[in-house]
Amino acid sequence: AYTGGGYTDWFLPSKDELYKMYINKSTLEAVSGFNAFITTYYWSSTEKDSYKASMQLFSNGHQTDFSKSYPSNVRAVRAF
Repeated sequence: AYTGGGYTDWFLPSKDELYKMYINKSTLEAVSGFNAFITTYYWSSTEKDSYKASMQLFSNGHQTDFSKSYPSNVRAVRAF
């Protein structure tokens, strides 16, 4: 339901898409107006089961599955 920038087609990236963002972190953060990643976990849309989903750590690239009840950050993206 996010409507940032007046757009309505935002989505939560998969664990593979988040990993690509991690790999290209310095390039993305060099773009004017891009908000830098914080060195913590971000949720992905990839579910392990009904209780767990995948997370991406932006300090070292680690991925893990964690309880969906754990509060953490998200990074909504748009396709272009």
